[in-house]
Amino acid sequence: MMVDVRRSARGTLSSLLSLGLFLGAGAMLLSREYMATRPSVLMAVVGVLLLLWAGVIANGLRRPVLMSGDDSGVRVRRLIGHHAFAWKDLTFANFDGSDRAVILGGFINGNMRYAAIAKRPANAADLDDMAALFARHRPDLPKTMGPPGASLAQTEESAT
Repeated sequence: MMVDVRRSARGTLSSLLSLGLFLGAGAMLLSREYMATRPSVLMAVVGVLLLLWAGVIANGLRRPVLMSGDDSGVRVRRLIGHHAFAWKDLTFANFDGSDRAVILGGFINGNMRYAAIAKRPANAADLDDMAALFARHRPDLPKTMGPPGASLAQTEESAT
């Protein structure tokens, strides 16, 4: 079984709006400095940085899958690259404890790594499917943020 958490239409719309704003601001700033009698190097650098950030947003729009999981593990896409966690290497997964993000923690090549996916731009039905996949493969993981490695039973006991 493979589950993909994709960006929702609302998340795509907000990303497109951000892309337009950064692209417009960067282009306007650079065009003003190009036409100025005394161009400012600082403003030109700011314009280039705005255009670069617009490129990062455009790259994110090109890849709609935010998180994917299957029988081998789970992968979380980052701005550049991704984190891939095998099921056995995960120490916690926070699906219910935060309204803002799903937070995963686990070991990659012997080092503790954390990855997060914002819930707001993600499709809610896909997040529910991913939570079910986690429950099937790793029911021992805590569902709320707790000390890494604490079991669900320990997390629930500490909450009471």
